[in-house]
Amino acid sequence: MRTNRPRCVLMYANDMNVGDYLSARGIIDILGAVDLSVAFERHRPLARRVLGSLGPGDLVIVGGGGLMKSTFDPFWQFFAAMASERGFSYVLWGVGYCDVKGEETRGEPALLRNIMDRAILAGLRDPMSLEPFDDLAQCELVACPSIALVQAINPPPGKARDIVLRVDHPDLLAKLVQPRDSAPLERLNHVVHAVGGELGLPVMVTDNLLAGSQRWVPDRLAPRVSPTRLARRTTERRAMDLVAQYQRASLVVTTRLHGAILGAAAGARIVALSADRKIDEFFGLLGLEQWVAEDESQLTAALGALHRYEHPTDALDVMVASNRDFAARVRTSWQQSSGA
Repeated sequence: MRTNRPRCVLMYANDMNVGDYLSARGIIDILGAVDLSVAFERHRPLARRVLGSLGPGDLVIVGGGGLMKSTFDPFWQFFAAMASERGFSYVLWGVGYCDVKGEETRGEPALLRNIMDRAILAGLRDPMSLEPFDDLAQCELVACPSIALVQAINPPPGKARDIVLRVDHPDLLAKLVQPRDSAPLERLNHVVHAVGGELGLPVMVTDNLLAGSQRWVPDRLAPRVSPTRLARRTTERRAMDLVAQYQRASLVVTTRLHGAILGAAAGARIVALSADRKIDEFFGLLGLEQWVAEDESQLTAALGALHRYEHPTDALDVMVASNRDFAARVRTSWQQSSGA
C-alpha cells in the first residue's frame, strides 16, 4: 500500500550466501534509512510486487555482490522496465563483475550501460567493474559494504586467533587444481593442513553459505514466532556465527571473494587461490597481489612467505570511508530527486 512518505527499498541477490547477506546488512547499517530489504533471487514474486508498488520519489538501492554477472541479466531487464514504468530512482552500491578466467561471465554490455546511465549514483566495487563506465559522472569506486559492517563488529575481549579458516568454492577450485583427475578439495585440504600444522592451529572449513541452518529459537518459543521472522533470525544468527569464525582466524585461505573480504575486515591474514579476476582485483586494491595464487605451487609459495605479510590497515580504512561518503551522497541525491 502506498504511503505519502518516500520509501527506500534495498534489493540484493540472496540471503543464503553470507557475502550477499552481509553486504546488504552493511548498507542498512551505514545508510540507516531502509524501509524494506528483499533478497530477490529467493523471493522473486515479492520483489516484483515491491517494485510494482513504487513510484516517483521512492528510492531503490541494488547492492552488494557480483550483480554484473550474466546470470543476473534477466533481473536487470525487468528492473530497467520497472524503473521506466514506475518512475522510481535507484542507486547501485558495491556491485561488480564476476569474471571467471577462461569463461565469458560478464553481463550484457548494452544492458548494463543502460542501467548505469539511468542510476542517480553507481558505486562499483573494483577498477575492473568501473572501467567500462568511468566516463559516466555518476559511477565511482566504492568497496563492498560488508567490509564496514564486519570491521564494526568487535570480537569479545581476549578473543584468540586460534584457527586456520578454509573458505571453499568447489566449482571455481576445480578449474585450478592440477592434475585435473584428482579430487581438488582433497588436494587443497592437504596444502592448508600442512600450513596449519606449521602454525600449530586446527583447520576449520566453510563454504560461506547460510543454507540448511538449524532453528535457534528455543523449542518452547517456536510456536510464538512466525516462519518469516524465524527464518530471518536464523539467517542473522548463522551470519554472525560465521563472522565469529573469521574473527578467530589467524589465516584465511579462500577460493571465494567474500572469504578474502570478510577475512581482511576481521583482521586475519588472507591468501587466495583465484579462478575469478574479481578476487585479483580485491587483492590489488589492498596491495596484496603477492598473496593471490593461480595454482598449487603458487599457493604453497605464498603460504610459505606468511612471515612477510603486513595487514592492509590503511587500505581497509579507505574502503570503509568510501562507503560512508557514498551513503552521505545517496541521502543528498535522494532528497534532491524526491523534492524533499
